[in-house]
Amino acid sequence: SFYALTPWLMVGSLVFSTFFFLKEVCVRRLGMSTWAWVMVSCALSFFMVHFAPDPFEGFFWYNGSLFYTFFHSVMLCALTFALKFLRAPTLGRSLACALIAGGLCFFVGWGNYPTALLTCVLLLGGFLWTLWKHLPLSRRLGSLLFFLLELAAFGILAPGNSVRQSHFESHPGAVKSILLALGTAVRNITEWTTLPLLLALLFLCPLFCKCAKKLSFRFPLPGLAPVAA
Repeated sequence: SFYALTPWLMVGSLVFSTFFFLKEVCVRRLGMSTWAWVMVSCALSFFMVHFAPDPFEGFFWYNGSLFYTFFHSVMLCALTFALKFLRAPTLGRSLACALIAGGLCFFVGWGNYPTALLTCVLLLGGFLWTLWKHLPLSRRLGSLLFFLLELAAFGILAPGNSVRQSHFESHPGAVKSILLALGTAVRNITEWTTLPLLLALLFLCPLFCKCAKKLSFRFPLPGLAPVAA
């Protein structure tokens, strides 16, 4: 009788985490206005919900949606608190954000393989960024701790991934796996990039251009982004 709550929980967690994450990125990091953050968050949430490739599995089937949609939402919240930790002005807020981020990162490591792997890569990139920027030692150690907690749960304490892996006959190496993933990404982008999505991106372009003019940092080598990916 409670199964009817499933789409409310899944859509609610997805929309909340999207707004929560984008506020940290758009408002706190990029200096965008509150209205700009709301506009971007609404547009992204609308397309994630109404143009989902398989809404039945993503929002209505409890087992599948909890394992993928909900864990994706938890990942966004974990990354948000990790970012908040890096800019926390006081020791109390820094500790609070560190505890929440660490707990969520550990929790994500127990989840589905793609989300756990992506979180692991992003946390490692965040730690390397703190080294590059020569942030205080406490920030660097905190970022490293988030990565290690997620890695421990993902690689050591979650036996389901290795059990499931044993059922696949194909075991490509690391390089071939990356090439296959890139090919699948291109195919999915081609399939899921619809005319309404292109119109929405075109609509948001003036907003992004206006925001870019206010940024203090420069990105002289954009070609490195796909190489890093």
